[in-house]
Amino acid sequence: MSAVEATKRVRDAERSRRAILEAAEAVFAERGFPESTLSEIGRRAGLSRGAPAFFFESKDNLYAEVIKRVFAERHEVLGPALELARTVDADEASSRDALQAALEAAVGSYIDFLASRPTFVRLMQWEALTDGQRLRAIPHESSALERGLSALAGKLPKGDGRGEAGQLLLSFVALCLLPFEHDTTLLPTLGVSATDGRFLRERKRHVVRLLLDHLTIDRASAR
Repeated sequence: MSAVEATKRVRDAERSRRAILEAAEAVFAERGFPESTLSEIGRRAGLSRGAPAFFFESKDNLYAEVIKRVFAERHEVLGPALELARTVDADEASSRDALQAALEAAVGSYIDFLASRPTFVRLMQWEALTDGQRLRAIPHESSALERGLSALAGKLPKGDGRGEAGQLLLSFVALCLLPFEHDTTLLPTLGVSATDGRFLRERKRHVVRLLLDHLTIDRASAR
């Protein structure tokens, strides 16, 4: 086999693997793990029914790769934005402006990610229905949120930084995630949609304002 042919085979294999992962993410999001089949994933990827097993050996392995992939991409998106939290100085006169900039970057990045990746939301909903057993067993990158929000909470001049960080993490995720989880239930009763750009811009401003007010009130009350 020539070097050119070997390179082409590697590229074809990488292309097939990527197609399988994309198809698997869509199928798992639509049907959940138990009802998804490797043959359907292969068909959706435009490959043979046996291709997913050839590349990933089992449905469990394929699901694990899908989960690791979506969390790695979430980490890649959120990491730079949440690093801003580390630059916030609790003692600067402009600390509210610095906090606001950090929160705008974090909230904006997370909501944009959720809007562009509805399969992530669906996968997490399936995990919640099954007590997260599979998710807990899969090593995945999920530290960007925790590190960034812990940095913000840790700069608060009072209270248990670790406990505050946990509460801040829950509030951040809940405020950003809920519209996407309830786009077909609660949001229609309000006449809005998580696919509406204007609504998402308003949501970002609202979430930033709530979190900013909470953080700055805590700072002020401790002085």
